[in-house]
Amino acid sequence: MGVEVKVMKRFNNILSVINDKNPNKELILKSIEIAKSNQAKLTFISIVPIISAGIGMPPGGPISKDLQQHILSDSLSALHKTLSAYDGCYNFEVIVLAGDHCNEIIKRVITEKHDLLISLPFKKNILDHIFTSKDMHLFRKCPCPIMFVNDVEKLTFKRIIAAVDFDRFKDTHNDILSDEITSLASQIALMNFAHLHIVNIYNPRYFRIASNWADQPEKLEREMKDYEYKYAKQRMEELMERLKTNIGEEMYNQISIQTHLIFGSAEEQLPLFATKNHCDLLVMGTVARTGISGLLIGNTAEDILSQLKCSVLAIKPKGFVSPITIN
Repeated sequence: MGVEVKVMKRFNNILSVINDKNPNKELILKSIEIAKSNQAKLTFISIVPIISAGIGMPPGGPISKDLQQHILSDSLSALHKTLSAYDGCYNFEVIVLAGDHCNEIIKRVITEKHDLLISLPFKKNILDHIFTSKDMHLFRKCPCPIMFVNDVEKLTFKRIIAAVDFDRFKDTHNDILSDEITSLASQIALMNFAHLHIVNIYNPRYFRIASNWADQPEKLEREMKDYEYKYAKQRMEELMERLKTNIGEEMYNQISIQTHLIFGSAEEQLPLFATKNHCDLLVMGTVARTGISGLLIGNTAEDILSQLKCSVLAIKPKGFVSPITIN
């Protein structure tokens, strides 16, 4: 007899970005799968550029307006035709908007209160980096969690990494974000029968400075490194106890979970760990105050993302407000 899989319903209103010219069938199926598992509302969105005024075509004039409306109608018709093949799979809405790709998506998320955005990376750049400046724009400013699916041919994630941070000052907001990361990663792992790695990368950056003033610098470095490891170990144990409480012991026991404490820098060790363990999905926080979950606030975040080859689910901390405004 098989084990019954009980999954928490985390998302209620999902927005999936598709290309009106070449909709990706695997991404459509992935979006439907996630919406089904959460019994969530699903909307597919495509963005077309605003038509610029040409010779004899003033901005906002009747000709440019008619042409813009024609492009919107054609795009919507094409998407309806493609998505009609999935009408029996799940109920969903299809919309096409004109404007800047990133800003229109973020505005839609804000106005319609979407709680998950699913997208392919915009396109690979010449260095074969997955994430481009447009993707980073969404990472930084979209208020809801974002799932960038890199290898859409893999409809299931078999190896998932949840990257967590243990703030030295035990910041409550940081703990809440770590709890959200591990709970959500656990849900996805259960849905996909995947192995879950929960990773903390600790690096007391101050210890090398302190050792410069010590009589026995190597001994001091060893002692401080050992102290930081014990601290991280204690915090990981506390996190796992909270995870068991948050998702329930029954669900907790159904997931294959392995914890890791790694010494080093996040920008080096996290991509390396993801590659070595053939990670399909990395779940991590964004725009936090410190550490590895302080992603997208500087060069560390850019360095991590530029090295990743896997899909990413990025979660905003509680209280995050997007800088994009609705006019």
